[in-house]
Amino acid sequence: MVIFIIAKVILLGTLFIITQLGIHYSVPFSVLACTTIKICDTQVVVLLRELVTYDWFNIETRINGQVIFLLLPAFIYLSPNLGGNGTEHLESGRSHYAKSPTFAFVSLTITSSMEIIFDQVVSNLIQLLSMTNGILTNLIAIPGITPAMVTTNIPVNVAPANALVSFRSATFSFRGGALYTTLTGILVQPWKIFRSIDKFIYMWLMSYSAVIGPIADVLLEDYYVVWQMQLDVEELYSSSVAGRCYYTGGYSMMGIAMVMANLSSVVPSVLH
Repeated sequence: MVIFIIAKVILLGTLFIITQLGIHYSVPFSVLACTTIKICDTQVVVLLRELVTYDWFNIETRINGQVIFLLLPAFIYLSPNLGGNGTEHLESGRSHYAKSPTFAFVSLTITSSMEIIFDQVVSNLIQLLSMTNGILTNLIAIPGITPAMVTTNIPVNVAPANALVSFRSATFSFRGGALYTTLTGILVQPWKIFRSIDKFIYMWLMSYSAVIGPIADVLLEDYYVVWQMQLDVEELYSSSVAGRCYYTGGYSMMGIAMVMANLSSVVPSVLH
């Protein structure tokens, strides 16, 4: 439990540090990258982030999409008894989404009791429902699972859509970027990643961390140490040779060198 709390504190602190940039100055990632990498063209950085967000979107879709195979048989089994009411019996009320300490306590209690009931810790809700072997239980879970699927898949589609707009604003609109992300999701083949936990952790998590980690590291160091948390937004959008973000021919050689140095330090562990 202590290790879990420490890990959550570290994760939450990192998220606060990272999100402070975008929230405070209301500028996209591609513009923030100009402070570290390049003033006029950050396509490389945007594309690297795009690949990561692409994969995460499809992984989340794969996880949440598994619920179809669980709920569809239950729905088909009871559908003849629904008559002309269709899905009215399955619709949820507003109170189902209300947050309460009781709900959080019950969720924690159920999760903690999995090892006693099933002799293993089950963190995947879809897997847990499939182990109950009850059609009524699966149907009751629909009002909770459906909003979770929607509210998870939609936000994770925002980042890759924005990345495509930043990469080619003349070609992609936000709607077009979101549709393109969704339609090309099959190319990622997330089902192959989930064939084994080793592939998910060591092949996927380590690989994407090796790519995006050095960029975020240099970006944060530049913001907090070099800029002292005082960015000049006009300079970020300026292409003037005399601008502070123009660096050497539009490139920050120091920033690129630091990214490559950080990247080279983690590549051996990923290859291993």
